[in-house]
Amino acid sequence: MDDLIRRKATGTPDEFAKRLRLGKTVLMEELRELKQLGAEITYCKDRQSYYYEQEFVLKIGKLDNLGQQELRGGQNYFEIFSRSGITGMETRTFMV
Repeated sequence: MDDLIRRKATGTPDEFAKRLRLGKTVLMEELRELKQLGAEITYCKDRQSYYYEQEFVLKIGKLDNLGQQELRGGQNYFEIFSRSGITGMETRTFMV
């Protein structure tokens, strides 16, 4: 997902969802989540692609050591749920 947005090569929302093997509704939810994390994502009708208005880097946990640049959307999309032993709070992390 990040790679396609960064390269301005997402296509239309329907095409983008299909490339990521997601439903369009799920894609819109994921874009909303990224925006909540600070990504300024906009859709260009002329280019028919989403793009970042400002540089955006999403760092999650220890992914940098595992080669975050190798992750792509679609088949490599997953969620991690973890529970803190100290507070008992559940956290939800999206990998894109």
